[in-house]
Amino acid sequence: MNTHNIAAKPLLQTTELSMEFGGLKALNSVDVTVSEGEVVGLIGPNGAGKTTFFNMLTGIYAPSAGAINMSGISLVGLSPTKIANLGVIRTFQTCRLWDDMSILENLLMGTYMRKKPGLFQTLLQYQKVKDDFAEKADEALKVVGEFDTALSSDYDRKVGELSLVDRRRVEISRAILARPRLLLLDEPAAGMDPSETRQLMGDIKKLQSAFVKMGVVLIEHDMTVISGVADKVVILNFGTKIAEGSFVDVKNNPEVIAAYLGGEAHA
Repeated sequence: MNTHNIAAKPLLQTTELSMEFGGLKALNSVDVTVSEGEVVGLIGPNGAGKTTFFNMLTGIYAPSAGAINMSGISLVGLSPTKIANLGVIRTFQTCRLWDDMSILENLLMGTYMRKKPGLFQTLLQYQKVKDDFAEKADEALKVVGEFDTALSSDYDRKVGELSLVDRRRVEISRAILARPRLLLLDEPAAGMDPSETRQLMGDIKKLQSAFVKMGVVLIEHDMTVISGVADKVVILNFGTKIAEGSFVDVKNNPEVIAAYLGGEAHA
């Protein structure tokens, strides 16, 4: 886990963040801070409000009350596109890749989430646009190669042929190519066997080393992943934050045990 973020600047801050659906509070006055370079694990039972929290950070839902600030800029009321342009990038529990497209083609989608050349520039500066494409391709293969050089060397392979862990690597690499300041990972280990989960943990640690100022919020049910990579853990239950701290600190919290860990503490 990270040590470089001890004195890091706050990157994301939510204050008394609340969300109601027809009178039902999906989130109730939730305060969360994510610092530069910090990996925050967000856990809780199904229906605790984790996905709602992500949907609010990314502009899918507007909060009923409270504030969301990214380096002092309010995200409340901004469109998902504007929020992504500010550096909040998300992956989903189910891989959202194009199976019939190659590894490289999928990765390039991430680079083009950044500023794109307009039609006028494309027509009048064709060589510049062509060179830009080549640079983006090189960047894409370098990023995915940090996870596994086989993915960068076999870049024309169809994504639909890849294993689950390799598909996750492509998806996370595509997100990284959008140059996030805050990366939201939604259950990246879902469906993985223990060996694949260990590989994923190694991948997240590589992210920590390579992108030292990028914050990460990780929704995950696998406590092995949370204990292995999270600098801080936030626990939600029925939309309320019931605990926060290191995994060691929170795993023996009686309220956490009752809500999530099945009635006994786990190492």
